[in-house]
Amino acid sequence: MVTVKKIGIALLLAWCLPLVADAQTSIVAARIKSIKLDPNSLYAEATMKEKEDAFKNAHALFAKKVREWIQFEIDNGLLTIDNGLSIDSLVAKADASSQELTTSRGGFCRAFVFIRKRDILNNSQYPITNNQNPVADDDECPLPLLVSLTEVEKGMLGITQFYDIEPYIKGLKADGRVKSYGKYATMPQGEPCHVFVYDRQGDIKAVLRVRPDSQVNLQTMQEDNIRNYKNCGAIWLQLKDE
Repeated sequence: MVTVKKIGIALLLAWCLPLVADAQTSIVAARIKSIKLDPNSLYAEATMKEKEDAFKNAHALFAKKVREWIQFEIDNGLLTIDNGLSIDSLVAKADASSQELTTSRGGFCRAFVFIRKRDILNNSQYPITNNQNPVADDDECPLPLLVSLTEVEKGMLGITQFYDIEPYIKGLKADGRVKSYGKYATMPQGEPCHVFVYDRQGDIKAVLRVRPDSQVNLQTMQEDNIRNYKNCGAIWLQLKDE
């Protein structure tokens, strides 16, 4: 009886542990998505076979992004740095203060590194003046629209990288759900469609539901416009039931 009981417990654990791991992965993935949507954060990610290599590349990309952001702020008069500050030192401090998240993706390690922009300024030993207006509190941000997502739209929100778009659309096409799709240059004007917006790194920056009189960001549930995304590419998709 004891042996049977132990076997039963072992089988139960073998069934439950993968579910716990999947739930944890979903939680981390959701947090990563929220960070990507936060305009007050800087982040970088890399996906590789080995975790150490993935984080090495992610931190290299992160340092590059931090440097570009600091330079942009200085060049546009949004940030003032006095007393001979070394930008290299500031980038190094930001990298040391960054946070890390990791998930698995098809047998590969996805390394994600991020930091809040204000933490870059606060962690510096040098005098820095932030010339921008204070960031609005959360309760001053626009309220989400009352948008009801379809099952297909919920699936769209699972797309986080450019290379995931084509397989996703092909899957919908195989199910007979797709009317047409293409690059931004061929996007139909005045007709309903959905648009994936991606940056030069291949990260999905927005998923838009486009209608003749409105555009809604399905990630933030707020009104948006594809013109808000400079230096980005886009893939549009028309569903047969739109």
